[in-house]
Amino acid sequence: MKRFWKQPWLLMALLAGGLASACTDTDGPAEEKALPTGASTYVAFSIQHNGQLGNSPRTRVDESDYNDQGTYEGDHDEWLNTIDLYLTTPDGTFLESRRFTADDLTTAVDAAGNQFIKPRQALQTTAGDKVATIVVNSPMPLMADAPADDYRFTTNASLPMASIAGYVYEAAYDRTLLLVVATGKSEVVTIEEGVSADEVAAGKNSIDITISRVASKVLVTKSADMENNTQLGGTFKDITYSVAQGALSVYLLPQDDGVTYTTWGSEYVPTGTYLATSGQYYCYDDLHTPSKVETDLRTVADMNANIAQYQAKLLLENVHTEGSDATTTGYRKGNTTYVLVRTTFVPDAASIRDGGALAADGTFYVGGTDGVIYSSIAAATNETIGTKNQPVYTYVGGKMLYYIWPNPDDVKHPMNSPIMRNNIYCINITAINKLGVNWNPLNPGLDNPDPKPDGDEPESPIVPSDPLSLEDTYMSFDIATLPWRVHSTDIEL
Repeated sequence: MKRFWKQPWLLMALLAGGLASACTDTDGPAEEKALPTGASTYVAFSIQHNGQLGNSPRTRVDESDYNDQGTYEGDHDEWLNTIDLYLTTPDGTFLESRRFTADDLTTAVDAAGNQFIKPRQALQTTAGDKVATIVVNSPMPLMADAPADDYRFTTNASLPMASIAGYVYEAAYDRTLLLVVATGKSEVVTIEEGVSADEVAAGKNSIDITISRVASKVLVTKSADMENNTQLGGTFKDITYSVAQGALSVYLLPQDDGVTYTTWGSEYVPTGTYLATSGQYYCYDDLHTPSKVETDLRTVADMNANIAQYQAKLLLENVHTEGSDATTTGYRKGNTTYVLVRTTFVPDAASIRDGGALAADGTFYVGGTDGVIYSSIAAATNETIGTKNQPVYTYVGGKMLYYIWPNPDDVKHPMNSPIMRNNIYCINITAINKLGVNWNPLNPGLDNPDPKPDGDEPESPIVPSDPLSLEDTYMSFDIATLPWRVHSTDIEL
């Protein structure tokens, strides 16, 4: 993909509260450069980005309600590709559209020292009442008509998630940059007749638009030296994480009518048909591409500023009706975005009840009644060593799994966990308290990287139709959220 910015910090000047004024599209096709009929005035638009979803009320969910840790302004790590501008009348009638690239814009600094983007030329248009819709980094060609408020980007083979939000390595600067779609819509603005380009530069006929990124980030770290666990009698190694059940589709603009905030799949409630239906709403691809959980090197003084040193997971927003208890909440294990933490547990020799050696791959067994580790099923069910006829969990290769809800309303007893656009959810694992589960039932695909092991064992405690809260605490963690809102959580597993 072609890179347009000469320096990687220019996009952050745009997306961290700077201004960008429009200009003529010198690189687009001829039909884009043609002036609208009756064009007799000039106009500019300003793109403002404050990390918020806008000024409308949050009556279903409020991104600042849970684990709020302020605002992350970014580390000049984003990449601008294109800006699409659509102008309509207040009733939605299409007027014109333009696509701009970085070659159409230049940077400047105001009297207060703030960087902003300004046009090389003003945009000539018609006078009258107008509404502007902006799409930054659109994965689609410029549309022939203005996109409706409920227009959706749906990820698929021809429009992968990476084209909506993804990391791109820029060899020229030897760094990885983030390319993400951001959108916004203006209020009705009256464009005056006969305004010159010079008058536009002085502030007349300016359209102000607040934009927000359509994707969110999830980042998982761990506290130093938490792998050795004397209480459990062993060591955790190779700790990784994946993110699943983010939505497969995202609306161009936030769907907030002042009463409800909805996302693709908001009304979906998993039932016995979960395996056949959840794949219509949610993405599970990242379960096949886990990332290493790095040690958290951030300090209190620079907690937010150093987020950029970690490459987070990207996903699309997913919310449901909030409730105060299991009977009223719309959040279920099978419809809520989750983090799957995988790790290998290596028990100390003294922790193996029967004293036997484990298989070469590290597979061990845990009694479902006594909770003790054994080297074989036979030993676990031997009444002189273990517990007769007890069910037995098989941990193939010593692998075990843990679940985290990235934005819980209550870390210990969550009922709701909304994932909203333009937010960063930071999770830091501080301890693992008990052995995890041994397979992942929250994956409707046929190619499950964590299938149920063979053998006699109890059912997994993860049932898709159950509410989020677990009776047992598996992990201790901290969560913080800020916009890009970061939501941080420390967690013990």
